[in-house]
Amino acid sequence: MRVLLDAQLPARLFEVLSGLGFDVIHTDSLANKNRSTDAEILYVCEKDERILVSKDRDFVDSFVVRNKPKKFLWITTGNISNEKLIHIFQKHHQAIKDLFEMHFFVELTNEDLIVHQ
Repeated sequence: MRVLLDAQLPARLFEVLSGLGFDVIHTDSLANKNRSTDAEILYVCEKDERILVSKDRDFVDSFVVRNKPKKFLWITTGNISNEKLIHIFQKHHQAIKDLFEMHFFVELTNEDLIVHQ
């Protein structure tokens, strides 16, 4: 599964997801690093067929209105520690992979995964 982690997500999550078999890049590896614009992020996701993983509500609006990104994992865990966020991903990583086989917009909360139509 190919993903792009947005700037507000920790670099350590990159390492964990890589270890779980994800093909992952972080905005920090893009030309403008963590100051990449939404348009630049969306371009990379489209070009490389990556699922965008972000906490940014702007991408929800972009998905609904313009269907960009094509696939989106929206993180709505609130302000939690990086360790807790990593634990949530470790707990749900297989379900995330499975859901994106058939769905385009999934929300990850502190407790569960929600599929949006």
